[in-house]
Amino acid sequence: MKTTSQFVRVFQRANKSPWDSVSTTLIYADVIGHEFNSIKLGYTNYIYIHRLVSGEIAGIAVSKQLLLDNPAFTSQYLSGQDMHQFLLKYIEKIIDFCVHFENEFEAIFGLKPRAFWEATKAQYYISKNDQA
Repeated sequence: MKTTSQFVRVFQRANKSPWDSVSTTLIYADVIGHEFNSIKLGYTNYIYIHRLVSGEIAGIAVSKQLLLDNPAFTSQYLSGQDMHQFLLKYIEKIIDFCVHFENEFEAIFGLKPRAFWEATKAQYYISKNDQA
């Protein structure tokens, strides 16, 4: 059984997010190389999904650099429509990143990364158009 992961982190103490989240799933970060049989990550650019104890997605946390690159967003912590819009903007980078963790991703989300994010993208577009 694998006990450590670069992909999922369960909090050992309170986190800084506005949510009562208990874990995060890394869905995007800079890939800066490979060491032995693992991937080496940089954290200038990142996106984490925050999950509640129920497993529900509370929102996402984005790096300060990504926030600077996207001045329309004013908080590192996004939920609802803002979260959807931000994820849509980075969807291809997210897919490319998640493929590095394909087995873990599929165990968590039930689908391979591309299938999951393509379905998510379609749902976000439907939600966006329903609100228009």
